[in-house]
Amino acid sequence: MSKKPEINEKLLGVNPLSMSLQIKVRNLKISESILTEFSEGFSTPIGSINKSYLLEENPYTKVYHDAFWRDIILDLTPKALQVWTYICFDLESAKDYYWINNTFLVTKFKLRNRRELDEILNMQLIRYGLLAKTTVEHVYWINPSIMFCGNRVKKYPKSVSIR
Repeated sequence: MSKKPEINEKLLGVNPLSMSLQIKVRNLKISESILTEFSEGFSTPIGSINKSYLLEENPYTKVYHDAFWRDIILDLTPKALQVWTYICFDLESAKDYYWINNTFLVTKFKLRNRRELDEILNMQLIRYGLLAKTTVEHVYWINPSIMFCGNRVKKYPKSVSIR
């Protein structure tokens, strides 16, 4: 195994893949604070500060860095990896479950039949803990230790560990 070299980012130049990047955002105003000056026993307003932040409009899924899960995902068969990747791109925000459209996925990934999709789900994605069955047919829990679309802190406040 090679040792990673020191990389001087200044020598890399500009990322050519970012040249056409357009990030759609909304400027969300959080609050306005009034600045005051206190003199001679009186508080006088002298200005205000608007607090805001930029929020990306495109939904995104976070994939959490963990060597254990990375290695499991990399050991999936090519078809299972395709299904897993598709799910990553198709998650709904703040939902920790996913509905599998059997007919669509069988066609999309040119699987022989639904049984092959069930084998991918049961023998790989469920077996290795990437997904879990729910009580609803074709609906699966996603493992939020690996990926999540949204804010895990808000979704799982009892799981937060402050250091």
